[in-house]
Amino acid sequence: MIISTGITEIGNYAFSECNNLKEVVIPDSVTKIATRAFSDSEGLMSILVSEDNAMFSQVEGVLFNKDKTILVTYPAGAEKSVYTVPDTVVEIGPCAFWNSQNLQAIVFPDTLEVIRESAFQNCKQITSVEIPSSVKSIEGQAFCNCEKLSSVKFLGTTTLFGENNDDGYVYNKEDSEGFGVDDKRDRTFLDTDNLTMYAGKGSNVEKYAKRNGFNFSEI
Repeated sequence: MIISTGITEIGNYAFSECNNLKEVVIPDSVTKIATRAFSDSEGLMSILVSEDNAMFSQVEGVLFNKDKTILVTYPAGAEKSVYTVPDTVVEIGPCAFWNSQNLQAIVFPDTLEVIRESAFQNCKQITSVEIPSSVKSIEGQAFCNCEKLSSVKFLGTTTLFGENNDDGYVYNKEDSEGFGVDDKRDRTFLDTDNLTMYAGKGSNVEKYAKRNGFNFSEI
């Protein structure tokens, strides 16, 4: 589908559940794309962007902001089982990989700092994740309902679950009400019941795992 020149905004759910949609071409006139504009379009394999667009760009059919520091949308039907995030990226946007059908593993660069809310929610094929020490924040429900996720390794010395998170939450509990956190369990990894977290012994990750009922193994 080629979006008409002159369109400036693609709203939430504009192409939601369009399962026969394989490719979208975004013109230079588009300046705003809502978080879930393409959500649950399980057949979508590629998002292309006009080179003259001032706000957005693409690499191999994956949508980014113009300078490629934010990964905006990974098409749900993309065929890769392993995806390597470019080393320009510092942020994985909210719902960016929502409901990816084929993704089994993700490789993050050492430049990554933030994984936004629901970034990998409903990625039911993903089995393993390695979090680089550069990551400073993982927001609510980032890996929620990743049913096959069995391994999350925290590489190096992580600042996650640190001084501002003494109750075992990934991010500041007081700022997380919109993400459905209750008083017993942080929902960042909700419904990943076979999950083992790997990190240094005595680390904040170990405390977080125990607080939330996950397995923990020392590395």
